[in-house]
Amino acid sequence: MWGYDIDIGDIILNQRLTSFSGEHLEQLGSLSCLANRIENCKQINEYRQLVQEAPDSIQGALKELETQFFPA
Repeated sequence: MWGYDIDIGDIILNQRLTSFSGEHLEQLGSLSCLANRIENCKQINEYRQLVQEAPDSIQGALKELETQFFPA
């Protein structure tokens, strides 16, 4: 689901397919999808649900960013 342009490290963000449902797991198809999902979280419990559904590889980073999106 990730693509790279001619220049190494250029992530293509214009993915049409934004998410895929797995067995009790929501997998994100692109960084733009992740940003959109975060932006749509209106309450902290919605954000925490998103973190739980995210792939393990990014859960730690999303937990660290929680205070940026929902200051105490």
